[in-house]
Amino acid sequence: MLRDVDVIVWDEISMQTRYAVECVDRLLRDVAAPDNRSQPFGGVVMVFGGDWCQFLPVIPGATKVDTIHATLKLSALWDSMQVLVLDENMRLYPGEEDHAAWLRAVGEGRNLKGDGSIDIPTEMCMESEEDVIKWMYSEEVLRSPQLMGKMALLTVRNCDALELNEKVLNMTSGDLIEIYAIDTPLTEEEGTVGMPCEDEEFLHDLTPPGMPESIISYTSMDSFEFSVHYSDSPLTSEDKQVLKVAEEAKKSDDKRAFLLNWLKENEKIWLNSNERKAHIRRKERIRKEREENEKQEKKKSGEAN
Repeated sequence: MLRDVDVIVWDEISMQTRYAVECVDRLLRDVAAPDNRSQPFGGVVMVFGGDWCQFLPVIPGATKVDTIHATLKLSALWDSMQVLVLDENMRLYPGEEDHAAWLRAVGEGRNLKGDGSIDIPTEMCMESEEDVIKWMYSEEVLRSPQLMGKMALLTVRNCDALELNEKVLNMTSGDLIEIYAIDTPLTEEEGTVGMPCEDEEFLHDLTPPGMPESIISYTSMDSFEFSVHYSDSPLTSEDKQVLKVAEEAKKSDDKRAFLLNWLKENEKIWLNSNERKAHIRRKERIRKEREENEKQEKKKSGEAN
């Protein structure tokens, strides 16, 4: 299969060590046709993309010299490559030239202070974390799931991202929904014997990289919109109207406003529909599950004491 490869595109190459690239080079030479084994990468055209001003290989305990020495630029393969430079910023909007120049200076390390820090322009800063959140998630954004889905706050640490998520969640309206991670090992009947864990709370405190928390919370933002998926009763005429308007809402730019306006004009239809009854049953089930979980937690705490 590798012999049939003509081109390989490898993005963010600046984050890779030269040893990884050299390993791929040896692999492609080993499987290449005899006539191509003397060529870099066995004659396969390699297209690398990356910016050494942005990302470098992460090597635990390495010095700056060690990190630089591990980059592809220090590999013997570098001399066989043709370098093409993208010197035009396609994402730059008119009037942002100064900001682009400042970013380039950061990437090239030209505005570092003696302690390794940099001064961020005041126009890019806000006084508090709460000000940033309120600026990003305005009342207009909080009313629209579509706008909410287009917003993002970036942070360096995962723990900070989790804290920001919780603060934004507390600003939203709607029913709170919590999803709990599985903390019970599989049984032999289920096909796999899991490792026992004497302390489930210890598992709940762990959040490995790339994994969500043991409890994920979110709000429905519009319980009416979600309720149409939970009815298992025969459809009444009211149900059909509810489902029809739900489909029409999907085509609207602001589904929440569309649904709320319809609800004000057609409250009786909604109150008589099985969809509403199913939604009430679902909310009651969630409430009971939450109460049961709280009882179990109190029981465990009492036994521990």
